[in-house]
Amino acid sequence: MGFLQGVFSGIGAYGRALSLLFSRRFWWFLLFPAAMSVLLFFAGSYLVEGWGDLLAERVGARVDAWIREIAWLGWAGGATRLATRWLLRLVYFFSFVLWGGYLLLAALSPVFSWLSERVEAHLSGRIYPFRFGRFLWEVGRGILVAARNMALQMVVFAALFVLSFFPLGWLLTPPLALLASSYFYGFTFMDYAVERKRLNIRQGIGYIRGEGGRAVGIGLVFSLSLLFPAWRLPLCGIMSLLAVVAAAITLDDASKRNKNKV
Repeated sequence: MGFLQGVFSGIGAYGRALSLLFSRRFWWFLLFPAAMSVLLFFAGSYLVEGWGDLLAERVGARVDAWIREIAWLGWAGGATRLATRWLLRLVYFFSFVLWGGYLLLAALSPVFSWLSERVEAHLSGRIYPFRFGRFLWEVGRGILVAARNMALQMVVFAALFVLSFFPLGWLLTPPLALLASSYFYGFTFMDYAVERKRLNIRQGIGYIRGEGGRAVGIGLVFSLSLLFPAWRLPLCGIMSLLAVVAAAITLDDASKRNKNKV
């Protein structure tokens, strides 16, 4: 299969993934990202409250020490404490909106592995006996692959940032950045299906590179859904589940196609 054909195959798999995810068999998987989003938000808010109060008191005390001899600035310490607390809350809110999706993907790794296996069983009838040790290995592998891809994506983005300063570089940077993020996201979602082929990480990397078009197609839809910052976190949860299902579908199709060729 050619690269472009693979891209369209990955994109097209979302249609089947949508109907499958919202079916009676799989709809309850949608509860996991919703619950995890709420848990992460309130856990982060609790930490910000505690650390924020501590930091605000330290900054306020330092300001009080600086202005001790200036009577008319006596209000500055209290104002600094209040401003510090609100600034930390504001930074946390925007950080959660912008980067909470990545944390959500890592936290949902066990769910993705389970969902991918259930989808493959539904499509092919292949049942994998549950082994807790194997499950932990798959979850750990998924987190490692996601961390690897995130790090590589940041390196590529740094290189593209430098490229943007060269003539015409600013024209090439946006499409190349979208292509890179699509590939790495698609790679991550496909690996949840590839891990059941009993391939180690290096072998899995080689396999998915051979299916680069599919990886880009799966990751492209997911990447485009993240272009809306205000809706990034809820969309990330739903679209990540769809991407896992789409990856399982497209790799199952590829497996059946290869068997028919034999």
